[in-house]
Amino acid sequence: MVAADDLESSHNVACLRVKDAVVRNGARLIVVTPRWGELCDFAQVWLRPNPGQEAHVLAALARALLQDEKLVASLKESSVAGLEELAKGSVPALSDELTDLVSEAAVTLADAAKQPPAGKAIAIVYAVPHLGAQAAGTVTTALANLAILCCGPQEAARSLFVLPPEVNAWGLQDMGVAPGLLPGYRAVEDKGARQEVEKAWSTSLPSAAGLGFREALAAVQEGRIRAMVVLGDNPLFTAPDKTWVKTCLSSLDFLLVIDSVLSDTARLAQVVLPDVSVFGKDGTYTSADRRILRLRTAVAPVGEARPAWRTLAELGAALAQRLGLDGNAWEYASPAEVMEEIAGLVPLYGQARYGELESGTQQDFAGLKPQAAVLQPLALEPSAAGEGLVLTTSRTLYTSWESTTIHSPEADKLHREEFVELNAADAAALGVEDGQEAVLANERGELTIRVKISDSVLPGSAFVPLYYDGGAVTALFGPEDGALARVRIAVRARA
Repeated sequence: MVAADDLESSHNVACLRVKDAVVRNGARLIVVTPRWGELCDFAQVWLRPNPGQEAHVLAALARALLQDEKLVASLKESSVAGLEELAKGSVPALSDELTDLVSEAAVTLADAAKQPPAGKAIAIVYAVPHLGAQAAGTVTTALANLAILCCGPQEAARSLFVLPPEVNAWGLQDMGVAPGLLPGYRAVEDKGARQEVEKAWSTSLPSAAGLGFREALAAVQEGRIRAMVVLGDNPLFTAPDKTWVKTCLSSLDFLLVIDSVLSDTARLAQVVLPDVSVFGKDGTYTSADRRILRLRTAVAPVGEARPAWRTLAELGAALAQRLGLDGNAWEYASPAEVMEEIAGLVPLYGQARYGELESGTQQDFAGLKPQAAVLQPLALEPSAAGEGLVLTTSRTLYTSWESTTIHSPEADKLHREEFVELNAADAAALGVEDGQEAVLANERGELTIRVKISDSVLPGSAFVPLYYDGGAVTALFGPEDGALARVRIAVRARA
């Protein structure tokens, strides 16, 4: 089962593996997505909710599975917690057509769950969207519930593959790049874990969690944060509520950006330190199926560009000296030395030194296995009301992050992403013709773009590629992590 906006565009290699499973191995495929993508043509069942209602359909699917008495009895024998609570949870009403399709999908999953070897015949894949963290969390919980129901508590974790929007998101979290975490998913409040890291780094660490992205920008606005380092990211491309984000970044006393391209965020910075491109990096990345893979340098650095790890190390050593602290902890000779420290501090990476990685053996992340399987009730939001069409966005296949983040004319030379996709019914009601320029507007701003009429989108919704003009569409999305944006559309008057 695949839940994604369009897996072909966001994770095309993973999509190819899914197609292989269907075409070569005879797998039955269930796709959950409001928007048509090529993978839908390979599906036995296509569950097509309205945008933002994906979790509703998944909750209905779980409810249908709970009607299987043999499946429920098996889960009770395995002491799975939360069965009664999940069964009592409310599930919003679906259309008759969608209800029938949910029933068909439930039969398919229940049948696969009973195939030997038990619990190992199902894979559930979720491609996390760039925007809407709160809604994505609800969908992930719903899919985890389905993994437990279909695969049992022992195999549930192995059956669920959560694909982040960008490579190495899991590696970042493994290292503790999150407000409340130390390396290895240990809480900052954990005194023993904190002391272990403090000893390795020869410094003291705070016992309270740090700030998330929006919290940090709010602190900038309030004057509590006056300087910031942005490494390898462009919030003015990927973050919603772009106008507010730009205001906050512009008000900093000092902004340092370390990046391989001169992004919109870098243009606001007082100092930009050039990073090498992805092809010039040496290190590792961690895939969604929990493998640590080597990344090797393929091209020489251009100009003054240097690897970000070296820039950070020298910056840290200089700052330590300025503050009268020990800067020896920053003296790394190579990425292999950094990995040596990681292996010592992060239990999950204990067998991930370069010697082990280059032996070609599969890493066993035993420490990531859940201690228990607990079904979680879902907090389902009602369908969003409001004027206009529901606006959605995601990656498409053709444009690279690097070229679009600098607004390069080479980003989309064939003009394959310069459109807003509208359903024919909405286009007729609005009096818009295919190829016409239209203005998408709401209280946050407006975007002028060419119309493409297509049945790929449902009536009542509009789709704009995320990578169009350096993420121009994100200006129309507000700060609410779970809320969908709505836009009014009007034909632009010809000059």
